[in-house]
This record gives sequence, structure tokens and C-alpha cells, in this order.
Amino acid sequence: MAQGGDYDHNSIAQWLTKIGTENAKVIASEAEKFSSELCNSTTKARDELVNLPDCPSSLDSKRKDFFNSMDNAKSSAEGLKGRCLKLCEKWDGFADDFKKSSSDKKSLSSDELDKLLEDMQKLLKKCEACEEQYSETRARLSTAINDCSLLVEELAKEAARKREEESNRKQKGYGAAAVFGLGAAAATVATAGTAAPVVMFAAGSLTTVCVGTAAWTNVTSGTLRSLSETFSQARGRMNATLRELNRLSNLISSLEKNTAEMEKNIETGRNREKRVKDALDKKERKERKLLAKLAELGISVSSDSDDL
Repeated sequence: MAQGGDYDHNSIAQWLTKIGTENAKVIASEAEKFSSELCNSTTKARDELVNLPDCPSSLDSKRKDFFNSMDNAKSSAEGLKGRCLKLCEKWDGFADDFKKSSSDKKSLSSDELDKLLEDMQKLLKKCEACEEQYSETRARLSTAINDCSLLVEELAKEAARKREEESNRKQKGYGAAAVFGLGAAAATVATAGTAAPVVMFAAGSLTTVCVGTAAWTNVTSGTLRSLSETFSQARGRMNATLRELNRLSNLISSLEKNTAEMEKNIETGRNREKRVKDALDKKERKERKLLAKLAELGISVSSDSDDL
């Protein structure tokens, strides 16, 4: 094998130093941040919605859909974090090994270049694994975002329905009280005192009914108003969750960009080292041909001579 020639290893190291290492750190940090924040959002949303009172079936269905999609997104985010951390771990190991093995060298042998290309190919596979996980996580997060939007709409509808129901009950209750009151007064006038004890008893009974109806209406309205406020607050908090999920979706784009940049750097290094390896192989072939011609002429030359 040819022994590296005058190839300067710094042309390899230049894409492996600060830019590549910083890029790996960003990927690891953002992947962990993404997973952690999505997990927190899932927990907060579940706490907010799990005990939401008096849910109609339509809202309960949307709530379950959202829980499921958030759990799926969270699971995918954990997988994404694992793959990104593995990528960056491999990158760091690759960079450290290269620096240690070549720190005292100015050139690399073909065997060393073969090993370098093999290591870079493994890194590219790690990048591809991350990209696959990005696609899955993005799709699941999009589902969660959509389900969250539908849930927000349903919460708004339920809050509005409770408000309308409260208003209707108030009108119905106070209307009944007014009718009962007028009926009692009319009965008193009609009797003109002839059966005063009976009329007074009847009027008192009706008055009691009026007060009971109004009180019941107030209690029911208060409950409905409270529920309406609860759904409105839940809607507000879920809107905040929706904004957070959209922000996390943008974070995936950042992760993709950084991984693509790393992949580009690795490809650049691979192409550069492939050219060097091809040049060394070409030189080796020329040496073998020259040695063969010299042998035909009866000239013996040592195979490890540095003069060729």
C-alpha cells in the first residue's frame, strides 16, 4: 500500500473542528429541549382536561383524540431525542479518535483513509436515521396540533352553549315567577274578601312557589356560568398549548437544518478523502507498473524504496 504521500491531514480536520462539533452540540441540545417541552405540554394539557366537568360526548371524544395524539407525539419525540443523542455521541467519538490518531501525523495511509471513510459512512447512516425520525415526529405533532385545534373549537362551543343555557334558564325562571305572582294577585281581587282565609293561603302557596323557582334558577344559572367560565379558561390554556406545539414544530425544522448541515459536512469530508484515496491508489498502480517494467529489464528495486 502507498504510504500517504504528501497528503496533509489538516484538510480532513478543517471540517471536523469547531463547526462540526458545535453543530453536534446544537442538535443534541435542541433534541433534548424538544422532547422535554413536549412532555411538559402533554402533562399540563392532561391535568387541565382530565377532570373537566360535565363534558358532552362530542367534547369527550375530542379530548380522547387529543390525549392519544399527544402521547404518540411524545413517544416519537423520545425516539428523536435518542437518535439525535446517538448521532452526536458518534460524532464526538469520531472527532476525538481522529484527533488522537492523527495529532502527530502530517499524512495518512490508504488503510487509515479507508477507516476514515467507513466511520463517516456510519455517521451518515445516523443522520439518515434522525431524518426518518424527524418525518415521523413531524407527522405525529401535526396530528396533535390538529386535534388540539378541534378541541379548542369544541371547548368554545361548549362554553357558548352553557352561556346560552344559563340565559334561557334565567328567562324561563323569572318569567314563571312573574306569572305566578300575577295569578295570586288576581285571585285575591276576584274573591273581594269572601273567602279571605282560603285565598290568602292560596296566595301564600303561590308566593312560595315563585320564590323557590327563582332560587332554583339562580343556582342552576350559577352552575352553568361557572361551567362556561371553566370551558373558556380551558380553551385559553389549550390555545397556549397549541402555540407551544407550533413552536415545537418550528424547532424540528431547526433540528433538520442542523442535521442536514452535519450531513453536508460529512459528505464534503468523504468526497475529499475519496479523491485522496483515489490519487493514492493511482500512484500505487503506477508504482507497480514501473516495478514490473524494471523487472522485465532485469533491474531489481526494493518494494519499500522511497525513490519511486
